[in-house]
Amino acid sequence: MVSGERLGAEAVLAALYLRGAPHSQPRARRRWPLVRAVLLGAPGPLGSVGASLRGAGLFEEAWCLAQSGALGWGVAQVESRRCLTAASLAFPSRWESVLGDAAPPCFWVRGAWPAAPSVSVAGSRTPSPRLRALCRGLGAALLAEGRALVSGGAAGVDSLVAGATLLAGGEGRVVEILPCGLDSAPGREGACQVSLCAPGAGFSTGQAMERNLLLYAASSVSLVLGPRFRAGGSWAGATECLRRRASRLAVGAGAGADGRRAAQALVALGAAPFASLADLPSLLALPDPRWGLFSDAEFGVSEPRRPYRAYRQPQQGRAA
Repeated sequence: MVSGERLGAEAVLAALYLRGAPHSQPRARRRWPLVRAVLLGAPGPLGSVGASLRGAGLFEEAWCLAQSGALGWGVAQVESRRCLTAASLAFPSRWESVLGDAAPPCFWVRGAWPAAPSVSVAGSRTPSPRLRALCRGLGAALLAEGRALVSGGAAGVDSLVAGATLLAGGEGRVVEILPCGLDSAPGREGACQVSLCAPGAGFSTGQAMERNLLLYAASSVSLVLGPRFRAGGSWAGATECLRRRASRLAVGAGAGADGRRAAQALVALGAAPFASLADLPSLLALPDPRWGLFSDAEFGVSEPRRPYRAYRQPQQGRAA
C-alpha cells in the first residue's frame, strides 16, 4: 500500500498526467515538479489537494482534478499498482536527474521496477550471427556485474538480451520500455514492462522515439548493437543519447561495411567501442557523461578519431 502522506501526491500525478485518463490533460505538463512539491510539502487529506494547488497558483491542474471522478480514478491506479509516479520512492530517479521537467511524471507499469543499477541495451531487429551470440551471453554478464537490464522490448537485440537475462536467473531484473500500450503487448514472465502510452494504444514511430530517450536515460551505461549508418531507430536513439549526454554509450558493430561505418561514426561522436563481453567491466567503470566530455584515453581509443563529417555520405552531384 502507498503511505498516506504520498497517496495524495501520487494520485494527483496519475490523474493529471497518465495517458488514457478519462479527462483532458492540463497543457502545462512541465509544471509537474511544482505539483509534486506542493503536495509533498503540505500533506493533507485527499479532499484538500485542490485547495493546495489553487493556493500555489496551479489553477489549471486544480480544475482538471475537479472534473467528476478524476482524483478517484488516480487513486485507483496508484493503489492497484498499475502505474508509477514521480512521487513514489520506486520511481527511476535518473530520469528526473537527466531530463529534468521533461521527464515523465508517471507511467503505466506491469511488474516492479528493479532496485539494482541498470544497463540499457538496444539494437538491430535483424542482428548478425556474431551479435546474436553476444546477446545470448550478455544477460549472464550483466547479472554477474550486479546490474539489471533495461531494453526497448523490440524484436531482435532487445528481445534476445531480455530473454537471455531471464534465462540466466534474472527474474525481477529486466525492464522493457514499450512504444505501445501495455494492453497491446504480450507480457514477459519475470520482467517489468512500462509504457507512457494509453493502455490500448498501438505502436507509432513518435512513441518509439520518445521511448528511445527514456531507454538511454534510465541507465548510466547503455549499449547499442548493430545500428545502421544514419538510418533506423537504433541510429536515431544513439545519436540523441550522445547529444543529450543521457548515458555512457558503447556501440557494437553490425555486419558488413555499413555496420562498421555506423560504429565508427558513433565512436567519432563520443561512443565507446564494444567488441566483446570482456569490454563490459571497463565500460561500467567509465565516468558519467554528465560530468564532462569523454576523452580518447577514457574510452581506450588507440588512434585519433576522424571528425564525424568524414563518415558522411556525399550528396549526389557534390564532391565528398
